[in-house]
Amino acid sequence: MERFRKKMVFALIALSLFCGAVANVYAEVKNEAVQQQAQLKGNVSDEAGPIIGATVSIVGKTVGTVTDTDGNFTLSGVTRGDVIRISYLGYVPQDITYSGQASLNVVLVENEKELDEVVVTALGIKRDSRALGYATSTIKGDDMIKAGV
Repeated sequence: MERFRKKMVFALIALSLFCGAVANVYAEVKNEAVQQQAQLKGNVSDEAGPIIGATVSIVGKTVGTVTDTDGNFTLSGVTRGDVIRISYLGYVPQDITYSGQASLNVVLVENEKELDEVVVTALGIKRDSRALGYATSTIKGDDMIKAGV
């Protein structure tokens, strides 16, 4: 009976040491994951100045933000190796791999192929004028000034 008690005590000690070691490893892995997530700040502009409302997101995740009136953004939850996509209508999107930098300044280039013509229909749906099955009218800025209100 004494021998059985010693074996049980030894087994309980071994089990508690094992559980403690597993808990420590889990805590270290969880700490590393939390520490790797960072907050990235930056600015998006073109040759004319800051771009307001550009989309800044992490590819493959649901994390993203838009630039403010000065073209600045703050993106949380970024980890090393994440691909950050900066996009805006009429500009070539840029993909940048995050390598731990504290800030990111991006200059977008206009996509001249994309902005040929935009047609706004009554429902607010944008279409290419060639894709429509009905006649369209073109109104220039000078026509708007002449017409007034």
